[in-house]
Amino acid sequence: MSWSEDVFKVLDNHQVATIATVPDAGLTGVLNLCENAETKKVVTLTTEEEGVGLMLGLWLGKQRGA
Repeated sequence: MSWSEDVFKVLDNHQVATIATVPDAGLTGVLNLCENAETKKVVTLTTEEEGVGLMLGLWLGKQRGA
């Protein structure tokens, strides 16, 4: 099992449904797994700061994000 699959499994075990990311080639494996999963939504951000508002909104809505 690759590290990407390990990370995906942890996200799945913790019921993380939304993954926010800025473009990063190092995360391609994890992001591809998340994009292909029916239970995950990948949101591409322009800056890391945008993620704060997104994660806060998810938390207020009783959802989990990473």
